[in-house]
Amino acid sequence: MASSSLIDAGEDVVLVVDVLNNGTVATTAATDLFIECSSPYVTIENNTATVGVIAPGESRQVEYRVNVSRTIPDNSDISFDIYAVPNNYTDI
Repeated sequence: MASSSLIDAGEDVVLVVDVLNNGTVATTAATDLFIECSSPYVTIENNTATVGVIAPGESRQVEYRVNVSRTIPDNSDISFDIYAVPNNYTDI
């Protein structure tokens, strides 16, 4: 595990994400969080995490396990996108 904010080639890391409900009402269903990375040098072990119902002002932490390839070029920037979707969401 990294002891700095820099990730080394070939390293496995755990990304910890804080999720905060800054609204005025609780979420009505558990929420799924999806993480993506467009780098071909990054593998995300499980890209989905579920947080339960979150009350106003309450926060939760979720973790994602990530591996960075040994072949990643030095000084590469890696960015992640995270999307939140309620479990009961339907697209009509």
